[in-house]
Amino acid sequence: MKRLLMYSRRGEFAIVLLAALNDFSPRTGSKREVLQQIEKCGYLNLSADLLRSYDSNSEPIWQTEIAYARRDAVDKGWMKRMVQQDVWEVSDEGLAALARTKERVLSGQYDIARSK
Repeated sequence: MKRLLMYSRRGEFAIVLLAALNDFSPRTGSKREVLQQIEKCGYLNLSADLLRSYDSNSEPIWQTEIAYARRDAVDKGWMKRMVQQDVWEVSDEGLAALARTKERVLSGQYDIARSK
């Protein structure tokens, strides 16, 4: 698995996904619930580019990218592999990755305003 870079879209979306799941108690949600949480909390700046859809898909690009980020997070161990379909759950490793990222943002090591 390639390393997810903080300043890449995939890396950003993986962290956003972990943050949204962290809002739930227990830290589990369906894809629909997670997408709604991301929108409600404004975790992403949903530009016109992210609101359009790929030619091969009817959902907005940002939702497709969140699904890819979920796969990346599962591969990295940040999310649990679930037997039940459409159940997403953050792992302890994912919570640790989220905490590290938050710490680096707050300390100024990561600049969340930096463009990708």
